[in-house]
Amino acid sequence: MKNLIILFICFTSYISFSQNEELDSKYWNGSQNGNTEIPEKWKNESAVILFQEYYYDYHKFGRNVKYTKSIHKRIKLQDQASVKEFSEFNFDKRFKVDRGYFGKRGTKTLGVKVIKPSGEERIISVDEEAVEKEENEYKLAISGLEVGDIIDYYVHIVEPFKQKEGYLFELNTEVLNDYYPCKEYVLKLQTENDFFINFNSYNGAPKLEEIQTEKRNDRLYVLRAKEIEKNDFPIWFYPRLKLPYYKFQTTFARRSAHEEDVFNFISEDEEIIKNEVTKEEVLTFFKEKFRKLRNYSGTLPRRYFKDRDISQKEMVEEAYYYLRYHRKVKYIQPSVINELDLKDLFNPFAYYPDLSYFNNENHFLKAFGETLSDNDIPFSFIIAVPKYKGSINDILSTDDIKILIKVNLDKPIYLSYFDMFSTLELNSPYFENTKAYELPYNLDKKRIKEIYEITIPGTEANQNYSKDEMEVSFDNEFSKINIQSKNKYSGHFKEGKQEDILYFFDYVDEDHKRFNTQDYFQRLPKKKSARHKEKYDALVEKITQERNKNSVKYLNRSFDFKVKDNTIEVLNTGRENDQDELIFQNTFIVENDLIKKAGPNYIFEIGKLNGKQLDLDDEDRKRKEDIYMNFPRTYESKIQVDIPKGFKVIGLENLNIKRDNKFASFISSAKIENNKLTLQATKTYKQTEISNDNWGEILEVLDASLKFNSQKVMFEKI
Repeated sequence: MKNLIILFICFTSYISFSQNEELDSKYWNGSQNGNTEIPEKWKNESAVILFQEYYYDYHKFGRNVKYTKSIHKRIKLQDQASVKEFSEFNFDKRFKVDRGYFGKRGTKTLGVKVIKPSGEERIISVDEEAVEKEENEYKLAISGLEVGDIIDYYVHIVEPFKQKEGYLFELNTEVLNDYYPCKEYVLKLQTENDFFINFNSYNGAPKLEEIQTEKRNDRLYVLRAKEIEKNDFPIWFYPRLKLPYYKFQTTFARRSAHEEDVFNFISEDEEIIKNEVTKEEVLTFFKEKFRKLRNYSGTLPRRYFKDRDISQKEMVEEAYYYLRYHRKVKYIQPSVINELDLKDLFNPFAYYPDLSYFNNENHFLKAFGETLSDNDIPFSFIIAVPKYKGSINDILSTDDIKILIKVNLDKPIYLSYFDMFSTLELNSPYFENTKAYELPYNLDKKRIKEIYEITIPGTEANQNYSKDEMEVSFDNEFSKINIQSKNKYSGHFKEGKQEDILYFFDYVDEDHKRFNTQDYFQRLPKKKSARHKEKYDALVEKITQERNKNSVKYLNRSFDFKVKDNTIEVLNTGRENDQDELIFQNTFIVENDLIKKAGPNYIFEIGKLNGKQLDLDDEDRKRKEDIYMNFPRTYESKIQVDIPKGFKVIGLENLNIKRDNKFASFISSAKIENNKLTLQATKTYKQTEISNDNWGEILEVLDASLKFNSQKVMFEKI
């Protein structure tokens, strides 16, 4: 797929537009020259991948590391849709290799050629034909592409860098299936001494084989697969739970001491590929990594809770929100001020003598762990795997896992590293109802001693909700509709929406008040504070106007009608605690839409006010895969419409719909009170893992919500 091409090309390095004859020869004069035919069973497919090869090479020269990676694909286009798909490449170029302690200038080379059915070949001149769309963003259009053509392309990337100690490369995970069937798939890994490989195949994917090399220190591993069927990757699907895939990670460690420094599971011998991580290895690893906890300077004073009559649960809550404030919020204002054009600006952080912070998630875990330990609050570290990645039995790397803290009170509290919106117990939905490892921290011995399996509890649909309370009225000519919509979000809906809606000025002041601390302007001399505040307020006003403007685009994507002139008002940030709702209000108008004159009467497309619903095409309705949803959830709409004076409502009965089964439901009702038409519609997804055998019951609910959205009422002249 072209989208996959985009992802692969967007590595951080320098892209070379010039044709590279040596690389052209490497990729195009090899064994694939005669590979043009496809299996009979795929004659009717849109496109067929004739060949694809992923290559990774890790070599070193002292402290100099050279990392080479490439992808080579050869694809036969069999209909106009695939011609369109592969007629354009999008990529960027950057100049720094972002690895090690010193990244050198890397190279990235793109090569593309087209092979006609006659055998005629045309090499695309990337340097001449690529067009810059925006800074560092380029488009390469492939002209003259036709059905029956083969497009053959490669991307070759070299990233040199220096590394004194150990270095952990990123975890690579690849599902073998694609949107198109694949005739042959090859993975090659090449390494030498001082490189450790973790690798395994899952769900029936082929195993990795070692190939003998001429040089004793060189190691080459190859995975091959043939005739891989396509997959449509439908909505609500976790590919790694069902489809064949592999994953691997490479660790560089020049000395044995460097092996200990790298935060990863590695084999005892670099010549042995590590293909699993046992429960015992998890215990041994984290006993050492969390052997010493540390309350990082300035994060939470050791005597913070001294002589305070509060419960352990209250201590945990206050510690969490204080650390969130200290790490994520406290220094926002000086950071913003630092970017403003202020003539008398020197160093805004100079007004924060207590400036300190911890840098990463492990720092947080150690800091919070020591806070709990100092106050004799029992806790455990939890090693969890997001459910879309598999299970704890599939752990191969520390990049597979997420570390939580479980506070062992009467009702356990599961918490994780925060951002500026996180609340105490609202963790990622991807851990709900999954098996995890629990490692209790012994408060007496100050260490981890044991490990066992637990199940992380989940949430219910009524805890994760999106509520829309809408008030609707018309002008006298029915040409303009005034809408005020109050939106409420809770549970797993809340944080994603907070990221979309909230800006720093929505929550910075509330945190300063919560912890009785001075904001930036209170720390400055009076005259200087006034000048800085004026600039700051101007920026806030500018961002507010931009938010209103951008919200119109969002609303137009959310409804099947056009809105204009929206204003957003944030009523509650939802950051106080887990139960605290995010609440904001949209106020907008709809002109010359949703309502049509029919003689003396008016037809009102009232169902569309419920927002766009999932509308699957015929192919998506023919589902083969099981259903995996992120979390149970509820969508509620309450719509109150002022009935225009001199009219009555006809067609109310069509708004009463009920579809309710074990897995999902859609229920709507309508009534008239005090000259207002009130609609209520609730859609609920009750379960997160559903067998494909029950797909029809999900479709039943989806169809009911679509039916509701298509409903109309008539305002009949009295």
